[in-house]
Amino acid sequence: MKLAVEFPSVSYREGGAGVIRLAEGIEDIGYDQLDMFDHVIMGYPTEHQSAPRYPPEMPVLEALMTLSFVASATSKIGLGTEVLVLPQRQPVLVAKQISTLDTLSGGRVRLGIGAGWQESEFEALGEDLSTRGNRMDECIELMRAYFSDSKVEFDGSFYRSNAMVNELGKVHDRLRLIVG
Repeated sequence: MKLAVEFPSVSYREGGAGVIRLAEGIEDIGYDQLDMFDHVIMGYPTEHQSAPRYPPEMPVLEALMTLSFVASATSKIGLGTEVLVLPQRQPVLVAKQISTLDTLSGGRVRLGIGAGWQESEFEALGEDLSTRGNRMDECIELMRAYFSDSKVEFDGSFYRSNAMVNELGKVHDRLRLIVG
């Protein structure tokens, strides 16, 4: 059995040193995985938008930036996203970010992705909530190509890549992609 810890975003209150102390402590205790959840922003309830599932003021550190910071101070613990809201993000950039993090951390990355739910967050990021499922399917297909193919040719409904390559992309065999 492997044990994972959801890294608490509130740790930012003690500054970067506090984040590192907590991550090192989690690794030293013997946990196998340190996971971050993802929200770029949270919305307040209004006449036209429902309340989010979490308090709008809840601090949420950006997952990939935090995992990169933690990777520099740890050496064994797996690093992952519980659910990175993929349809809010540009998939080629995410593929590059994940393959870079995986390379620099020595192959410790697990990417958990999901479609998201907070309409106001999608709106603030300039993305359409109603197409998130189809875009997520395309994102997964495109990212897998960037993780494994030496030359990416992709012509989807939402994303295109013509004769491109992610030179760090050969992580598909070891990178764990979890769709939730």
